[in-house]
This record gives sequence, C-alpha cells and structure tokens, in this order.
Amino acid sequence: IENETIQSSLNIYPNPATALLHISTQQLDPANNQFLLFDAIGKLVLQQTLNQTNNTVSVAHLPNGIYWCRLNNKVAKLVIVQ
Repeated sequence: IENETIQSSLNIYPNPATALLHISTQQLDPANNQFLLFDAIGKLVLQQTLNQTNNTVSVAHLPNGIYWCRLNNKVAKLVIVQ
C-alpha cells in the first residue's frame, strides 16, 4: 500500500503506519482542524487538534488493523501494523 493522498494539499503517511503518522497540509482551516481516526467498526479511537501544517501523531498504542482517518471533511483509509 502506498502513501495515501487525500487531496493535493494534504498528505497522510506512511501507510501502512507503525508508531508515528505524519500529516502534512499546505493550509490548515482553523475552524476544521480536528484529525479523527476511526477503527474498522466506526469507533472513534483518536482525536487530535492540528495547529500547524506539519504534524506527527502517535499511533503506537493502537492495535494492527484498518482505520479511517478524517480531516477537513476528507476521509482516507489507513493501515496500522506494529
């Protein structure tokens, strides 16, 4: 699986992720800057406010699996492997 580009100005990588997830965006909407991560059954497992264009989020505490991430009303699939 390659890095998933949600839109041209937003990248979430690496995919699959292990301990850290990098979120890079060219612009961040202050009114909509919540990074949400849901497990395969739709349960919210991580929520983090992003305050800059390059962010690092720890996913080391999450079990292996398929997740869905949401930012700026865009959704992408993410795989976590430890």
